[in-house]
Amino acid sequence: STSNLFVKEAIEGDIKINKPNSQVIQIDENLSEIYLEIENTGITTVILKDFYIDDEINTLNDFIFIEGSSILEVGQKCYVKITNTDVPFYPVRTEHKIGVVTPNNIKDELLFTSNYDGFKLSTLEENRIASPEALIVTQSDFRKHIPVNLEQTYAYTYDNGTTILNLMIKNTGDIILGLDSIYLTKSGAWVSVLDIDTFNLLPGHENTMSVVVPEELGNIEINDELGIIVTANFDMETKASDIGYIHTIANGPSVQILENVEGQISSIIYANETGKILVKNTGDESIKLDKLYLNSTTELDFASDMNFEYGDINLDIQECALVSFNTTGLKLNSSNILNVEITTNTTAQFDLDLTVTVDSRFYNINIDGLGTVAYDTGNVIIKIENIGLINVTLESVYVNNTFVSLGNFIITNYTIGTDDPIQLTISMDDLDDILGYDVVPGESLEILVRTEEGAEYIHLEIVQP
Repeated sequence: STSNLFVKEAIEGDIKINKPNSQVIQIDENLSEIYLEIENTGITTVILKDFYIDDEINTLNDFIFIEGSSILEVGQKCYVKITNTDVPFYPVRTEHKIGVVTPNNIKDELLFTSNYDGFKLSTLEENRIASPEALIVTQSDFRKHIPVNLEQTYAYTYDNGTTILNLMIKNTGDIILGLDSIYLTKSGAWVSVLDIDTFNLLPGHENTMSVVVPEELGNIEINDELGIIVTANFDMETKASDIGYIHTIANGPSVQILENVEGQISSIIYANETGKILVKNTGDESIKLDKLYLNSTTELDFASDMNFEYGDINLDIQECALVSFNTTGLKLNSSNILNVEITTNTTAQFDLDLTVTVDSRFYNINIDGLGTVAYDTGNVIIKIENIGLINVTLESVYVNNTFVSLGNFIITNYTIGTDDPIQLTISMDDLDDILGYDVVPGESLEILVRTEEGAEYIHLEIVQP
């Protein structure tokens, strides 16, 4: 089965760093204090083992529990102070990932920038989530995304290529702040947004603003990931900052099939077995998945023909669904391109060409080089082995890109068992007639063998005298 390709079973233990009650306080250029509120959000008792920065090997060992302890019952919280001289958060706006982990590898990770004591700036919504698609494909514990909220922080990418970022910023500290700067990134360096409208924020107050994403960030498409750092000053010195990421959305209904997520394949078509696609609502309104078309001919219904491995047929803004479906009978081979199109109950639709692959755990063949020979004055013998887990059926043979009907071979068996290789035999004279020319000693024969299940193999054989 390929049903667990991406989604793993939920674990009973779960912990969470509560960002609204956690922060990094900048003491001086070399020293910062990290305050974390950690909650046991699972259904079993957990023990906190390590705190770390950027990577689990970079443990933070100078800490005390201000409230609670390292043992958290279900629903319990603790408050930890960590003294950090190892990794600088200076200048204010420098970001680092901070994590906490248990002996059972239950973990949570958040992205932080620093604030000076008494100052705190928050880009709303203040909580952070894992990227919706990364949560499914990589099971990421890294929460750096601002939940998209059309009343708070979001970014529209328009058809003309312009992206407009809408921010809601709140002074969550105790002292008045003035908006200082905004930095954005798509994947490379942070770019400062010029000519922003600055304003002051009293403690507890919030304000919204819009900025056009600068051209230096390059071409931005719907669902691209945008990093945001906001800084604020007091008495002309930068005192507060916050960081978060969002995915850009379309102005209207929109849906996408995501082929890759963070370098991992997220949509895949297995020949003669299963298709699996990751679908995401990339617009600004809820949608309901309707139909799926394969090569414009085979129609499948999301309501009745799909297996939802994650999510369901109704997708709210930014929600994803991982669905699988049967491709048996489509006669797909590993070199085929399959066009996959999805429609919704709105104008949103999307199509994508996916290369068909064979799940090599199950369907895999090999042409045995020792058992395969080609004699100029004798026979060509092809020995085919099944190195997968399931029996496969021979479908076709090509020699030097020329189709050779199976009827031209002496064949022991069309079914290739997992421990039962088969042998194909054809005289060189007959092969010469099919190819339309005489093969001579020393020449290479490129032999391609395919199975009905999609597994295929190419072998080069030198013709002997």
